[in-house]
Amino acid sequence: IMKESFQPLQLGTALGAAKQYGCPMWICADLWGPDIGHWFTRISGFPGHSPQEFESALRMGYLMAPTHLFTENVDVLLHRMDNRFALTEFGEVWERFVKDYVPNHPLAWRHSQADADIAVIVSEDSNYGQNDRLYGNRELAAPQTSASLFAVWHLLSHG
Repeated sequence: IMKESFQPLQLGTALGAAKQYGCPMWICADLWGPDIGHWFTRISGFPGHSPQEFESALRMGYLMAPTHLFTENVDVLLHRMDNRFALTEFGEVWERFVKDYVPNHPLAWRHSQADADIAVIVSEDSNYGQNDRLYGNRELAAPQTSASLFAVWHLLSHG
């Protein structure tokens, strides 16, 4: 949920699919990303999000009431120092989240209880803004109107 700029819409799509198919809903706060900051890193871009972004993603994911919320690449939560493991700033965020935030913010709902009041119907063109691969075919060009899905996402997310 930290990969794209429209996380609420991705979560809404995942929620709809989990509800429609009666499946559990798993949410991953993945730490790979484009940023390099002053925080602890294993390699360039890992973690590629700040501790603040990680904390925000965990909270947003939790409030969706998924069956599973996890962090891919948890090895950056700890680092080895002086013959012992110590929490990184990301480990501190995780510890605060599970020991403080979750117990102090119990949810009275489950993702399966959500009822949509907005529906977006899109004629499937397998394009999603990649006008050079309509239906997976590099020879077919998509009309500009097929990018309208992005305008809808922008409108529904209030920008």
